[in-house]
Amino acid sequence: MKFDVKFLMVATAAACWAAVANADLSQPGPYAAGSTQVLITRPDNSTFSALLYYPATSAGTNTPLAPGGEFSAITFGHGFFQTPNRYFGTFEHLASRGHVVIASASEVGLAPSHPNFASDMSLTLDYLTARDSNPVDPLFGRVDTSGFGLFGHSMGGGAGLLATAADPRIKAFAGLATAITNPSPVPLMPSINVPVALLSGDEDGIVPYNTATVPIYNAATAPKLQPLITGGYHVGFQDNPCPLFADSGSLPAAEQLAITRAYLTSFFGLYLQDDQSLWRNIWGPEAFSQSGLPTLADSGISLSAASLAQSDDPGAAVTYQVTLTNTGPIASSFSLFSEDNAWAVTLSDTQSPLLAPGEQFVFDVEVLIPGGAPPGLSDLLLLSARSDNDGGTRGYTMLTTQAVPEPGSLVLAMTAAVGLSTAALRRRRKI
Repeated sequence: MKFDVKFLMVATAAACWAAVANADLSQPGPYAAGSTQVLITRPDNSTFSALLYYPATSAGTNTPLAPGGEFSAITFGHGFFQTPNRYFGTFEHLASRGHVVIASASEVGLAPSHPNFASDMSLTLDYLTARDSNPVDPLFGRVDTSGFGLFGHSMGGGAGLLATAADPRIKAFAGLATAITNPSPVPLMPSINVPVALLSGDEDGIVPYNTATVPIYNAATAPKLQPLITGGYHVGFQDNPCPLFADSGSLPAAEQLAITRAYLTSFFGLYLQDDQSLWRNIWGPEAFSQSGLPTLADSGISLSAASLAQSDDPGAAVTYQVTLTNTGPIASSFSLFSEDNAWAVTLSDTQSPLLAPGEQFVFDVEVLIPGGAPPGLSDLLLLSARSDNDGGTRGYTMLTTQAVPEPGSLVLAMTAAVGLSTAALRRRRKI
């Protein structure tokens, strides 16, 4: 029997994805990290300082910006009674991955105003936008101001949600042990329609995830994620924790930081840099089978087929009817993709129409079983639908197609089985 050359694609596709999935995103990226301290003026002419990290030609303070095009930008909110320099390693990491990171140093005292802190985070984005538009500024034309990211720790996470609800420029939010602020972000969650990832540790002794992260996640609308770091704890998100408000957990701090940085790299790489090779780290099957990081998620996208597995003769075409449902809170169209397949796949549509919440779209997926496929060989297809609203969120399903044995092969197999059974019976009789 002749084997089709497409069978070689199974190993090739698996190897290509393994290279992406196994890339250690917790390690620094291609850029050096430069840093500086800046002063930002509020509308009332008061000022506050902020740390600015950026992709640079060499590591250090006030080193030149790396050459190239625009860099995505992220603002950060620190925890209660903390200063932003306690998170320097994560800032450096994101800068090395091609992001500009700005971290307000305001509201660091014992009586912080959470609304003011949220306002200051938005003002850091005004600051970057102004520098990007100034022809004599080193950042002129170098900051992607079409949309920003925001992440924050503890109080900074809660205040960051206040800012995200109020500022339409923020297109992706990630919280680290997000705390309930005053006012609480919980009532605002239904108004936030950008991707929200709420990382926390299951051994957090300061902001327990079940009293803070869970209520926020439950109130949020899709797309939302709740990754829970096994053995993670509150100050494990910091490089240099303040001993005054410190807890501990069973996971070494270096490992918690590595998990956090890898996740942030994938999350902001997907939503701010449009790196589609990272989508499976956030929304794919690998994201929900990672050891030490159980994740709850709601993409707002549902893909379902009447049958997830079919079989037919070699050379035959198998058709799956798939239903796409917009389970999210806002209308969206969706782009359709197939991957991991070695056998030829044809989608009747690669783009859905605009679907209102709850609305469905039905399309066909045809899989051609190669004529030279040996009996029993199967092909696994990963089918996904990507939201055109944010360009990163996906829902997926998996379809398995198998080549059935040819009639002649089945008869030979049955004859061989009968022959073996007869021979065994004869041997037992001789004994």
